[in-house]
Amino acid sequence: MTVNAAGVGVAATADRVATEPGAGTMRQHERRPRWSPLVVTRLRRSPHRLLAAMKATQGDLARVRFGRSTLVLVSGPDDIRRVLVTDDRDFPRRNIPTKRWLRQPRPEQAGVTLGPGGDPELRLLFRRALQPTYARTRIDGYWPQFRRVVDETVGRWRPGEPFDLVGRIEPLALELVVRAVFGRSPAIPIGELVDQTRACLDRRAYASSTGYRLADRLRLRGNLRAASAYEALATLMSRQLDERRRELGDEDVLTQLLAVDEGRPLGDDQLVVEALGQLFVGSEPVGSGAAWALALLGQDSSAFRRVREEADGGPPAQSSFLRAALSETLRLHPPFTLIGRQSRLETELGGQRVRAGDHVFVCPYLVHRDERWWPHATTFDPSRWLAGGADDRPRLAYLPFGAGPRQCVGEHVAWRAMEAIVVAVAARWDLVALGSPPRPTALRPSGLDVRVEEPS
Repeated sequence: MTVNAAGVGVAATADRVATEPGAGTMRQHERRPRWSPLVVTRLRRSPHRLLAAMKATQGDLARVRFGRSTLVLVSGPDDIRRVLVTDDRDFPRRNIPTKRWLRQPRPEQAGVTLGPGGDPELRLLFRRALQPTYARTRIDGYWPQFRRVVDETVGRWRPGEPFDLVGRIEPLALELVVRAVFGRSPAIPIGELVDQTRACLDRRAYASSTGYRLADRLRLRGNLRAASAYEALATLMSRQLDERRRELGDEDVLTQLLAVDEGRPLGDDQLVVEALGQLFVGSEPVGSGAAWALALLGQDSSAFRRVREEADGGPPAQSSFLRAALSETLRLHPPFTLIGRQSRLETELGGQRVRAGDHVFVCPYLVHRDERWWPHATTFDPSRWLAGGADDRPRLAYLPFGAGPRQCVGEHVAWRAMEAIVVAVAARWDLVALGSPPRPTALRPSGLDVRVEEPS
């Protein structure tokens, strides 16, 4: 992800408030950033450029006007801890869920997993209920199945054939997540499930504006495609719920959600939204993480060989080189672009006042590339993670799966699925990159063309 181009002018505008004539008598926490009509556009088109420029000119707490409120970028580990961990309830989640309609507008279903804030008590209830689903021992039990599925798939690749690596990895990632989280293989062809999931994910937005909200309600092709895909997935999930009622699974997501529903009736609509939330937030990190890891390892033959040497046996240990390589991949290319919150009340962060309603963002990409904690931050170096190499860094200088009460509950699924994909590909093939590499800021590295060759 490149971080040093457009956006400087907008961020600098906010920073100049403190230095222009007459501003010297203003206390730091009273600085008010100026408004720029380009902020929303830049945030939507190249968020990392805008946010990197803000951080470069203003430091660990940067601000710029954002519509009628203010965008606050938090980059210091102590302030990140406050926003995501200790004061989580004062900074509820704020996002725009996909509009659910085809011909007539329908009320948006705001789930606890994906919704703007949700009932904190219900969120905690869901999180506790889903702990058996994501327990390490249960997920580790899927390792032989993961390896079998991935080995069979990559074994069908043909040497010398060029293909888009992401296009091959995404279906694998989704199938592994569905098997582990929902307890069985997908009920529809995996390609169709990938298309529908991707249509929904591509319409998610982190930028809010009057223009965006209006466009979201128009019958645009992308909106219709996302709505149709959502309806299809919701119908599929509703059928799966009915099946679980007749024949309970082990400790999969749907079985656990039904158990919550028995104690606190929620209705099928709410259960479907929560189940889809687990599908959406689980599949994307695995696909992007595994693809980036293979791309980076493919450029380092010695690292690739070390991963290949760990291909046999059970789940990789925490201290394995494979885990170090994946940790370094998620440092350079975290699966979540931005972690967005909204201040519920007036407070202070980094010595500056944050008003109620201000948008507060944490950008893991920028935190993970801060030279204070990651020397030679743009270099892929798995050795950072070996023999306690990262122990002297602040805890929240690394947060690929978030932190606090909303930290991704399926993190262990993501690790095991990524490990299964990477180690299976490394055991069977050498990768040869074709063409220029994708943009570092791409969450999903589309256009990653490779060909595979037999190991020499």
